[in-house]
Amino acid sequence: MKVFVLIFLFLFASVFSFGKTEDSRLSGSSKNISLAKDSLTGFVKIAAGFSKTNRDSSLKYYLRSLNIARQINDYKCQSEILARILAIYQEFGELTEINQYEKELIKVYHFLLPKAGGKASVFIMLQLASSYMDVNTDSSLYYNNQAILLSDKYDDNISKAEALVNIGYIFSHLAENTKALEYFQNALTLFKKGNDKNGMAGTLQAISKINIFFGNYDNALANEKTAAQFYKEIKDNEGYYRALRHMGEIYYSKDNWKKSSEIYDTAVENAWKNKDFDIVSSIYQSLGSIYWRKKDYNEAIKYMMKALYLRTTYKEPAFRVVNTYSGLGNIYRSMKEHKKSLAYFLKAYELSKNLQNLNTLSKTEKNLGMTYAYLGYYQKSISFFNESIGNAQTIGNKSIILEDYYELQKVYDASKNYQDALNYFEKYSALKDSIDLSDNQNKISQYQSIYENEKRAKEIQLLKTGEQRVLFTSAVVISALVLIVLLFLLSRYKIKTISNKKLIEKNEEIAGILKKVKALNNNLKSSETTYRYLFERNPMPMLIWELSTFKILAVNAAAVNHYGYSNGEFLSMRISDLRPDPGTFEFERSYTELSSKIDKLENVKHKRRDGSLIDVEIIAHPLIFEGKNARHIMIQDVTERKLIEQAVIESE
Repeated sequence: MKVFVLIFLFLFASVFSFGKTEDSRLSGSSKNISLAKDSLTGFVKIAAGFSKTNRDSSLKYYLRSLNIARQINDYKCQSEILARILAIYQEFGELTEINQYEKELIKVYHFLLPKAGGKASVFIMLQLASSYMDVNTDSSLYYNNQAILLSDKYDDNISKAEALVNIGYIFSHLAENTKALEYFQNALTLFKKGNDKNGMAGTLQAISKINIFFGNYDNALANEKTAAQFYKEIKDNEGYYRALRHMGEIYYSKDNWKKSSEIYDTAVENAWKNKDFDIVSSIYQSLGSIYWRKKDYNEAIKYMMKALYLRTTYKEPAFRVVNTYSGLGNIYRSMKEHKKSLAYFLKAYELSKNLQNLNTLSKTEKNLGMTYAYLGYYQKSISFFNESIGNAQTIGNKSIILEDYYELQKVYDASKNYQDALNYFEKYSALKDSIDLSDNQNKISQYQSIYENEKRAKEIQLLKTGEQRVLFTSAVVISALVLIVLLFLLSRYKIKTISNKKLIEKNEEIAGILKKVKALNNNLKSSETTYRYLFERNPMPMLIWELSTFKILAVNAAAVNHYGYSNGEFLSMRISDLRPDPGTFEFERSYTELSSKIDKLENVKHKRRDGSLIDVEIIAHPLIFEGKNARHIMIQDVTERKLIEQAVIESE
């Protein structure tokens, strides 16, 4: 029956292409456009029908659909088809195709964004955030935060929760687990309000992982049990078995091997009945890892080999095969059979190079570095450790870098290169101290983020209130024109007064926060290094310039992204070069006369690299930077806010 349906859909789609090429059909009358859309619908249905049975056929028809959507400029349809094509390529780790279609999808979303309105704009913001997740962490954070602001505006709690989960995963990948946990918990609260069981289940499992990291096994177990119940209620078998597998691992960590075995046996039995072989292979992988930790290496190898057989036989995604190869490599390394260990790690490495996952690649390179060191091939070991460090630095994974530094100092020590051994031990110690201080740094960033979100939300609310009052006064204009004018002026005065009061209060808050930042910095070890870390990772554009020469001394990534100048270009500029009228006496006086306390400049115009002008507000405070009397400024782009305020005034 299924084959018959697919054949029917194929004939339905093909009837429109009889005697014509696709390109010729798409030019001309609206009738041809309508026929093209019908053909597009047919191809998409055929592709979806093949999605679980024939990957190549599914891709073939999705690509034909995409070509038609491009020809008729249907960007919404392009985005949906591209997302499905990407999902297929990502499942099998085909890096070249992933890069190609991911770039195209991002372009399509950027095209759709200005045309979207209401909740549709929130959806596109979330899609952009997801697309940038593995490409550019800063861009992903930006679009997630924009999605949060729009979700508040349109009272869309579920979309806001999805954005919070995305941010949580970003911080989790950066090993900032305390901050990640806060975002996950806030998301869970919103999913509960919307009774979104799938969202609750996924978020609970994310929280469970962090609880395991902190050793809170009872909390993690409770999270997984609740997630399993939600998955069962919505009939998501894959999610349900995943939760069972995690429960088995947690029971083992609690030294309850009997309960762990019972859960695994039940899960395997049910998964076999349903022919869910990918779930069975995941359970075998987990059992192999548990027996490895129990040092029962023969049982560990047996279950890993079962997992490998299923994953290669049923052509599971490449990243899962990588995990199994790495698992076997770890087992043989523990058995001190380093040549066998090396063989499996090399297989994992070859597959990892084709995956768009630098986290997996850097871990595999670290394993190869360790294995070559055990075999006495120190130069190869050092080479792989350096590759691992480079990839880990790209994604900001400090935990992998820390392990690499530690292993490198051991390698240099074994090869009797004591100077480099000392250098890497110092790097290891410095990074470990930095990680230990991360909780304080996260708190500082959290204060700044809360301030900005609250301030923006309050501005939107105040403007919204103003619009409502204008509409009300317009409704009674016929009966009391003079009275309406007076009420209007009064309402505008009140709004402005309230707005100014709130902004003053928030500015006082930021002043207090910056004082706390300064006080914390004075107490932190290696304060200049810590300050630079906070400066460079801050989501707000920030600059440091020398008071006597106005020369820019440092700039963070947010400023580079916002203004368009490269880091090198910034460092060759004076702070006055950002103004449309650089070098004027009024400009230099406005900055020179900044007091020794925290000051704020308003109604300032800045010029981007592309020549566009923006309105900014600047908060500045003095500091000694690299022995120079300097000023540190935090910049907020208020162009959009001013445009909104002007639009409200003009509409009145």
